[in-house]
Amino acid sequence: MINKHFQAQFADPTRSPVQPDPSPRPLRNLITATELCIAFNRLRNGRAVGPDAIPAELLKYGAATLATPLADILNHGLQTGDDVHLGEGILLGLLKPNKPAGQCASLRPIVLLNSIRKAIALVVLRRITPKVATFLSPHQSGFRPRRSTADAVWAHRWIAARAQRYRERFYILGIDLSRAFDTVHRDKPLSVLTDILDDDEIRLSRLLLQRTTLSLRNGRHTLDPFKSNTDTPQGDSLSPVIFVVYLEAALRDVAAQFDALHQLLKDMIVYADDADFVCPDPAIAEKVHAEAPAILARWSLVMNTSKTEHTTVHRALHASMNCTDRAKEETWHNTRKLGSLLGDAEDVSRRMSLATAALHLMWKVVGVAYPDVISNDELYERTGTKPLRYRLLERRWTLLGQILRLSMTTPDLPAYRYMEAYFAPSQNPKFRGHQRTTLPVVLDADLRTLPDNYRLRRAADLLRCHAEDPKEWRQLIQSLLAYTPSEERDPTYAIATLARRLNQMTLN
Repeated sequence: MINKHFQAQFADPTRSPVQPDPSPRPLRNLITATELCIAFNRLRNGRAVGPDAIPAELLKYGAATLATPLADILNHGLQTGDDVHLGEGILLGLLKPNKPAGQCASLRPIVLLNSIRKAIALVVLRRITPKVATFLSPHQSGFRPRRSTADAVWAHRWIAARAQRYRERFYILGIDLSRAFDTVHRDKPLSVLTDILDDDEIRLSRLLLQRTTLSLRNGRHTLDPFKSNTDTPQGDSLSPVIFVVYLEAALRDVAAQFDALHQLLKDMIVYADDADFVCPDPAIAEKVHAEAPAILARWSLVMNTSKTEHTTVHRALHASMNCTDRAKEETWHNTRKLGSLLGDAEDVSRRMSLATAALHLMWKVVGVAYPDVISNDELYERTGTKPLRYRLLERRWTLLGQILRLSMTTPDLPAYRYMEAYFAPSQNPKFRGHQRTTLPVVLDADLRTLPDNYRLRRAADLLRCHAEDPKEWRQLIQSLLAYTPSEERDPTYAIATLARRLNQMTLN
């Protein structure tokens, strides 16, 4: 039953598989032993083996012996058309978190590929990375060097900060693509890649997409393989990059329908298949919600309209002082984006709850049990750590430096664009009263601890010239850490207990 379920998911009889190259010929730039050695060294130790049962360590530490003959085999196969078997994979079905057991729909497919295939995928990825980086829009943070979910969440934080500073509203449409990686028609990614890659790179990509098979492993038994033709073969480093290129083309098709209304593509925040349209008008968000499914369907992508999120980021005119009541009035606080809640207090509270189990384990590791107690200072000394505020400050400013450096080569980076937009003048009035604690307010408070009267009030205060030199930026972070108040009861840094009590207070 499980095998039939996955066979229906990965093998579509109405689709033709990717065909081998019809005209075998030598590569213009042959695969070299040096390329394979670099790829072997990037393989990770301790990974599960594929159908050939060859561990990555064997290739990694035997690179000097194996790289040259393997390069010769690959170059000869591409020249003569001889079949190079790279498409075999083992399929595992693991239960998804918080899903009912006993249902095939609750299983997450995990694919184990041969280590040699992973190495060849790394060779191809290294060749195509510059061209892919040029093709992809700045909004895509997934599977790109020096990009992650962090800069995508950073952009959302600055949008929320702007909405809490001025009487503005942002309408965010978060679309959900059902099994996005598993519904792709393989010929379409190749057609997109043809426009940006050269002949050698297309042939190598085709080699990795053709003649793929999957064998379901159930316990110790491995069933007969079946052909797969409906996904970007998962399990190597190249497949997700091919997917984001494919998704980029699909999103450009969507945005082309709305360019007269708004520059949707430029204002998007995307990580892999998690795409958020940031709209200034709710009518635009509704129009995208209504028309995007049909456009994406042309790309074999299924937009699940029932899971589409409409989020309005704004500040209530008469917000409650109690954080819990305020979150009910401003529902966007509890909206999750890439694992983080948009509301700062809500996100911190959630992460504190998740850390409770880890803290209980820490007492066992340290060897302290009731009725024995240990002070914070002694705990920090014994574990060789510092209070969490130091680590948070360092991570916060390290990420800011990375974003500022990226913005010098990618000015339209969403994380930087929304930082600049935060300081831009608004036609709407500011909110009166005490300023809410948001990310830019915290960064400004960090700078105020320095004796040089630095402030973060304008876009020009973002210290881009300092970030250009990583060493100079590191010195700035060290200065911020040095001037951070060290006393635990310093009013600038409330302890968790006080924060929880303030969260429950209501002012009459």
